[in-house]
Amino acid sequence: MIEAQASAKSPKPADASGAKPPQPTEFPPAVKKTIGWLSTAFAHWYHLHPVPLPHRYAKREYGFMQWPERPGPPPFFRHKAFPTAEGLRDYLARAGPHSAYYSTAYYNRPAELKMADKQWLGAELIFDLDADHLAEAEAAKAAGHEMPLDEQLRLVKTQFKRLLDEFLFGDFGLGEDDVWITFSGGRGYHAHVVEERLLQLESRGRREIVDYITGKFPAERGKETPDLSWLITERVVHPEGRGKFVKKTTQETMARADAPGWPGRITRTLAATLRERVLEAPDRRSAKAWLTSLEGIGAGGADKFLDRFDARALERVEAGYVDQGPVVRRVIHNVLAQATLPFAKGETDEPVTADTKRLIRLPGSLHGKSGLRVVTLTRSQLDDFEPLRDAVAFGSDPVRINPRKDAEATLGGERIAVKAGVETEVPEHHAVFWLARQGGTIVLPDAANR
Repeated sequence: MIEAQASAKSPKPADASGAKPPQPTEFPPAVKKTIGWLSTAFAHWYHLHPVPLPHRYAKREYGFMQWPERPGPPPFFRHKAFPTAEGLRDYLARAGPHSAYYSTAYYNRPAELKMADKQWLGAELIFDLDADHLAEAEAAKAAGHEMPLDEQLRLVKTQFKRLLDEFLFGDFGLGEDDVWITFSGGRGYHAHVVEERLLQLESRGRREIVDYITGKFPAERGKETPDLSWLITERVVHPEGRGKFVKKTTQETMARADAPGWPGRITRTLAATLRERVLEAPDRRSAKAWLTSLEGIGAGGADKFLDRFDARALERVEAGYVDQGPVVRRVIHNVLAQATLPFAKGETDEPVTADTKRLIRLPGSLHGKSGLRVVTLTRSQLDDFEPLRDAVAFGSDPVRINPRKDAEATLGGERIAVKAGVETEVPEHHAVFWLARQGGTIVLPDAANR
């Protein structure tokens, strides 16, 4: 959350015993003013923009993260209930909390402190996809740098659309009225499945859904790699001879790329991977380098594969024909095992989906680490939705800040850059965005500083 600003002086070294200096117990005055300004700004925004009420709002539990008064974990309150719309809206406008949450479960008595006393009635099935789950973001962090926020948001939206189209609307056959979609206000999206027959689903059944989406297939015996043999059918196409001297010629096939469920998804992903990595590679050298990076494919095998694999061979793969000679067959088996399933599986935060009593961000509320709105969307609206444009809550009135570091951001179509330690006047939505992310402190007019 909000941390005390670092002193301009170098930190004092640990004493001879190696003990670390004690943590501060108070925020510096500039940080206190910044937190107070943010809380007031949030409260004023809620006063002007009453949140839409969630479905069955009186049956929900609510929780709120407050702005901290001192260093350390911020205070969090839950087990709240609001029997009237005015009660919830008045609270937000009065308290201006850092973040607001509501339960995905419905209860007879949502304000009870013990979960068993709340009398659970059912719960929405939640899919939460955040940039933290992206392999690309994790790779960037491992390399010592952070992927730009706009790039994170672009990638997570692509994966989220895949989750919706391939699995929820595709394999599970849900309609758009069965799924509520929200942008989280941070770096991800939520899908709330509200289909009545699924509300009573217990945690075990929800976890089975997660396992299906994330492609948790049994491993091959004695290995860690998943067993994909069930995807390939071997059939005799040309027996020769008689009796015990029959020689059988077999052919391996897969599902067509347009087949439903995982069989078709695997074939589509396999074909897309071969198209991108082989047929559309910048040159033969690049294609060969990728092939030989896979276990079990040597330089000779890669060359033979590249000599034989062309657009016509790819069409046959899309039609389900794996067996196009021993070289092609062997390479395809390796590509299937190592470079297909990771790209075919869906992504979701597994504990969130399995949880039947989860608190999740309240639609229409503000995200305390960005100042962006939690926006409700339809599937058709999702395509053109740009969070850094369409979820901006605050206006463009000038606000003066003292940045902690060099930064730049595009919000509401306006790109602003600031320099560390240089007081700068920025639009209010930029100020909220940076200050909520601990990127600086507010500079108030002289009268406000007395």
